[in-house]
Amino acid sequence: MFARFLLGDLRYLDSRYVELQYEHFDPKRYRGVSRFVDFYSLLILGILFYALAASLSNPPMFYWIFIFILFFNSTWLCHCYYSTPANDRNKPEIKNTRKWATNNILIGFLLFTFVFYSENLSSVCLLSIFFILANINSLIDYLLTWDTYFPKLQK
Repeated sequence: MFARFLLGDLRYLDSRYVELQYEHFDPKRYRGVSRFVDFYSLLILGILFYALAASLSNPPMFYWIFIFILFFNSTWLCHCYYSTPANDRNKPEIKNTRKWATNNILIGFLLFTFVFYSENLSSVCLLSIFFILANINSLIDYLLTWDTYFPKLQK
């Protein structure tokens, strides 16, 4: 799961700040505010993943941090899409941010529902449901946006 987030973020940054630059330079894409939001969003996401790892022995905290990561990442992905100039939004790396955000929001709400209404947050059943949904989230991302994660190499 962490690898998917890392790879997706790297692909987004490559497409936004490196690859599109070769096609045409648009100073609006590189405004300080956009770079600031991208940098600090990724920094916060990294801190959240550290907190997630630190909470492995505390299942309730682990669940809530993971759900927060999904919603936080979705918010950043929406920012990525809408801060990209309209003529660049058809690029797979940018267009797929909407798919990532939608997938994260849907799985986030499902997880939120299971966790919120569960009486025993340390139960094996809830842990199993959580594990399955988290893996489904990653699988859906890979299936829907494979071309972004692993673009065809060109000369």
